[in-house]
Amino acid sequence: MSVSLDIDSKLESSRSIVNAASQVNCVTFNQDASCVALGLNIGYRIYSCKPDIIKCSHARREDSVGIVEMLYRTSLVAVVGLGEEVGSLPRKLKILNTKRQTTICDLIFPSTILLVKLSRQRMIVLLEEQIYIYDIRNMELLHTIETSPNLNLLCALSEDLGTNGDGLSLLAYPSPPKTITHESLLVNGINTNGGSQSAQNNIQSVSNAPNRVGDAIIFDLVSLQPLAVIEAHKSALSAMCLSKDGSLLATASDKGTIVRVFNVHTGVKLYQFRRGTYPTKIFSISFSNDNKYIVATSASETVHVFRLGENELLANKQKKSRNSKLNTYNGDFQTPDH
Repeated sequence: MSVSLDIDSKLESSRSIVNAASQVNCVTFNQDASCVALGLNIGYRIYSCKPDIIKCSHARREDSVGIVEMLYRTSLVAVVGLGEEVGSLPRKLKILNTKRQTTICDLIFPSTILLVKLSRQRMIVLLEEQIYIYDIRNMELLHTIETSPNLNLLCALSEDLGTNGDGLSLLAYPSPPKTITHESLLVNGINTNGGSQSAQNNIQSVSNAPNRVGDAIIFDLVSLQPLAVIEAHKSALSAMCLSKDGSLLATASDKGTIVRVFNVHTGVKLYQFRRGTYPTKIFSISFSNDNKYIVATSASETVHVFRLGENELLANKQKKSRNSKLNTYNGDFQTPDH
């Protein structure tokens, strides 16, 4: 499947805003992909994305911007500078109101901010060895998670508010690549005395496996408790993504040959796809809004799209494989009828 996008013609009218002098440092979509934000060396730009037109809906000139995140189509924007100018700190997070052109608050962190993610309930700030969780309504710090060095910026966020506002808000991040014990879980901000019994069983099973890497922790952002530890890969993770409704987790390891999809609630591996034979770096994984496809980008300059259908389910594949072998033996090695 090949897709061609003629973006240049749609952006022609905006070239006076984003030109050669405006170096692009980051590009991010908002939560429903209705807008795209650009962090530039002269501030940031927010574009409204529509099928027939792409136009600049907001622009602000300031210092070099390394991170810019929107909260859907609201006026709340989170901005982090690159730290190239005097007074601009990569440890400083600005929360802005674009409608009023005011700063809501400034938050200073102990080290460089690597990533910021927003949902209607929470704000997640990722540092190299910490994850900060805030209540987005009042910017109150709710919880801090100590992690192992996370220079790959692995942190996935989902939000399903449900019909009555009782949905899930989940966070996924890599577990520490070391021996996981009850004590180390406590040190890394995971209370093994809380959460569901299934979560405790998952944590206990991981505790018995020495020097584990490639595991993902699913964290409930409402109760501020872990839900599960998913044993995703044998080598360290390089990419991860939660589906929009928080039901699925997609992962890839630093080998970059396999992409796996898990049921978040049970930890069961549902799908496994081969990206290629030779190792490479997978940069990102994303789900479609309907959870029918995932897309993976890699250093091999390729984009892979995988379908999440009934025929691709591992359980169905294994069942078909067993039935095929059974029919082969019963039919004296003849090809079975379909």
